[in-house]
Amino acid sequence: MSYSNKKKGIFAVSALTLIAAAAAAPAYAQDSGATSVQDLDQRIRILERQLEIQKEDSEAKAKEAAVVTAGDKGFSIKSAKGDYELQFRGLFQADARFFNGDNLGGNPGRLNDQFLLRRVEPTISGSLGKLVGFQITPQFGGDAPALLDFWGELRFDPAANVRVGRFKQPVGLENLQSSPALTFIERALPTSLVPSRDNGIQLHGQLFSQTLSYAIGVFNGGADAGDAATPDTDNRHDIAARVFAEPFKNSPGILQNLGVGIAATTGNAYGAANTVAIKSNYKSVAQNSFFAYRGTTNANGKHTHLAPQAYWYNNNYGILAEYVISRQELKNGLNERSVSHKAYQVAANYVLTGEDASFKGVKPKSPFKIGGDGWGAFEIAARTSALTLDSDTFIAGGGTSFADPTLAARKATEYGVAANWYLTTNAKIALNYEATRFDGGATALQGTDRQNERAIIARVQLAY
Repeated sequence: MSYSNKKKGIFAVSALTLIAAAAAAPAYAQDSGATSVQDLDQRIRILERQLEIQKEDSEAKAKEAAVVTAGDKGFSIKSAKGDYELQFRGLFQADARFFNGDNLGGNPGRLNDQFLLRRVEPTISGSLGKLVGFQITPQFGGDAPALLDFWGELRFDPAANVRVGRFKQPVGLENLQSSPALTFIERALPTSLVPSRDNGIQLHGQLFSQTLSYAIGVFNGGADAGDAATPDTDNRHDIAARVFAEPFKNSPGILQNLGVGIAATTGNAYGAANTVAIKSNYKSVAQNSFFAYRGTTNANGKHTHLAPQAYWYNNNYGILAEYVISRQELKNGLNERSVSHKAYQVAANYVLTGEDASFKGVKPKSPFKIGGDGWGAFEIAARTSALTLDSDTFIAGGGTSFADPTLAARKATEYGVAANWYLTTNAKIALNYEATRFDGGATALQGTDRQNERAIIARVQLAY
């Protein structure tokens, strides 16, 4: 083969190689590009699924996360389903008391004008599932710290709940009204004749579409207006029961907020004055003692209470009334007899700014705001109440009388007026004027009647 022909052959082979490479190159690039797109698409699908899983996990956790709330009813932490809840509430009441005309001498002599912390009550309450509820309320105001309420409750049904622990016996109407909701700064004289907090067990609930409420319980037993001591030391117990009906509760109209009821207790008590067996003293609305048993007087058997009660609220006005009879067998030496003390009250209130009056208090439509248009709610009220001691309390009866007529009054009659300013649902300023007239309770040189009491009482209240 000539050189020229050999050169032509080599060139032809090279050309064919280049052509083959050129033909192969586009196919290789195309295959590589397709593989990259598929891989990218696969990665995107994986990322999308991961995001979906993360979203599902977040939504699941959100459904199970606790809900924290804060408002005019307090602070709470609640489970997502609402079965478990922890509530934080509080009550603060700072009072001022000033007495007029108490420098005339006689019994009781000069009364102390003072500023005081009437109530400082933080409350922890809540539910542990749908079945269990609880409340803990200590008291840091007054003379010394104390435990007011400490109870647990099994909530089987709105018609049947079982409460165990320390709480108020279901007796006096105003005594059962919460302290922040009181129209007057202090409760009226009938509360002096009913038992207060005690240790026990109680069945209570609401029937007939919540138009009838009931409570019946067994308690250690305590003196009138007294918080029973713990533990129980006399091996005797009291039974207390209450029925309260609001027959028109579910029927809008003038009688919708009418409620009537009756409460009663029965039990036995034996023991000396100034114990849980017998009330050591009764106090005026301004919290000054006007009656006390002799130290040698003892409870000597049956002690019962009967307390008919009612309220009616319609729009911005309301009225509350109750009557209490406390009957107790007493003994002082050879003097043994049963005495019946009686008390009543009638109170009326009117909300000047048009908000609804109710047993649970007043909620202003336009809360007070500095520089704003809201001024809160204004309320006025008037009340009269009286407590009459059984005349047999002061008769010797072959022994020694149960009380000294020169020190203990036979009757106290109270007249009061109130003006309340509800700045917000949580803040209230109250001003009361209380005049109390006493029958008896002084020596002949002092005019036989205990000196009348006239008091101006003011309060700043914060409740949430």
